[in-house]
Order: sequence, then C-alpha cells, then structure tokens
Amino acid sequence: LNKIYLLREYQRMGLGRRMVGHVVRRFLELGIDSMWLYVDARNPSRYGWLALGAVKTDDDPGNGNYGWKDLRLLAERCPVGDTP
Repeated sequence: LNKIYLLREYQRMGLGRRMVGHVVRRFLELGIDSMWLYVDARNPSRYGWLALGAVKTDDDPGNGNYGWKDLRLLAERCPVGDTP
C-alpha cells in the first residue's frame, strides 16, 4: 500500500478503514495475502495502523515500517458497507 490521504475534516469517521477494506479484499482476490506499508514515524496515523493490527516490521524507531502477514485478519477489521 503506497498512500491513503484523507482531509482532516474527514478523518476519524471510518472512511480510511473502509478504503483499506476495499484494497485488502482486492488484494485477497488477486492472491496477495500480506501487505507492508511505510508511514513517517512521526505521523500520528501510525496509531491507526496499529489499531488495525499492523505490526512493526523492524527495530528502528525512526522508521515507520508496518505490515500484516495475513490480510484475512485485516479484512475482518475493515468494513466495506455503508456504515463505518
């Protein structure tokens, strides 16, 4: 996953989670079962990824490398319907 941006006024509404849900389901349809991403280590959005079950993929606290080994677990946490 490269980037997902939401304007501040649309954050904390569940929209990012739903967007990720669509990406994850598409990846699973394509046979992709893991995903890694990079977040600026100073960006508070990293807490959102951790809340979705991401794990830090290295020991360097200055890096924002996170990922999921099993995207099925992430798909369970990300709704794609009309309600967040």
